[in-house]
Amino acid sequence: MFKKILMLSLLLCFVSLIFNVETAFSKAGGGKSFGSTGTHSYSGGSKYVNPNLNTPKSTVPTNPNYNQKSSSQNQPSFLRNFFGGLAGALAGMALFSILGSLFGFSGPNSSIAGFFLILIILILVIYLINFFMKRRTSQNNLYDYDKDVADSKPTQVVDLGSVQAKMDVDNGLSEIEKLFPSFSEEDVRHKLKNIFLEVQRAWSEKDVEMLKNFTSDEVFLNFQKQIEELNKRDVTNIIKNISVKRMELVDAWVEDKTIYLTYKIEATMMDYDIDRDGNIVRGKDELVDFHELWSFVSEDSINWKLTA
Repeated sequence: MFKKILMLSLLLCFVSLIFNVETAFSKAGGGKSFGSTGTHSYSGGSKYVNPNLNTPKSTVPTNPNYNQKSSSQNQPSFLRNFFGGLAGALAGMALFSILGSLFGFSGPNSSIAGFFLILIILILVIYLINFFMKRRTSQNNLYDYDKDVADSKPTQVVDLGSVQAKMDVDNGLSEIEKLFPSFSEEDVRHKLKNIFLEVQRAWSEKDVEMLKNFTSDEVFLNFQKQIEELNKRDVTNIIKNISVKRMELVDAWVEDKTIYLTYKIEATMMDYDIDRDGNIVRGKDELVDFHELWSFVSEDSINWKLTA
């Protein structure tokens, strides 16, 4: 009776071991250019993409937790090895005894053929268990790798052009303030906004004298030539209902003790052409968006003119 209870207990231990092996691993993001700005030229920023973005360096994820998890799974402790071997030995003994009873090879009269048959069955069972354990371990490691790679942050795109442009503006303002200590970019911006509005009004009214007051010689000659072309065609360019939305300083520098400022102007206005009878021959009498770069020049930081 005691022998049967012992065999049943060992059998339950073996079944429990197999069940634990099977379940242990299942829990594992008007645009034309004109005028002059001296020898200086403004160029918009260009985006710089990190060259390492498309260059794989290693198949190992960068997440530091990955190596910790892998090392803990691949390096079992001494106690785990010891008790695992003991459980395997007990389970093997139990299975050997059960198979011997089933095939009638138990006891002192067991034949050698029966012994080898049982041994082959045991080896096959152990091989299958080991195969499934390795397979599940490999799947879990692959899952951890994919998860860590998915969690890693993508390489960011750095706009070096904008950074450099901001540095150029700051350096330019510093040079201007050294030359003219009372210089205030905010006050100058307000003054240049008024010049922008006056130039548009003078252009629409074909007021050449007013244009001359607010523009450099080169710009004035360009405007004068365009107005003459309009007069030849009996056409007037109407500019009205102007609303300046934004003026952003994008470049500032000093050249031969002369200040140059370039602003990106964003505005809305009505811009269309009419003939001598008042008929619209180009555009529509509705608001349109205006986005242009205007450069201004001054020799004293007080009197400013449109230069490009």
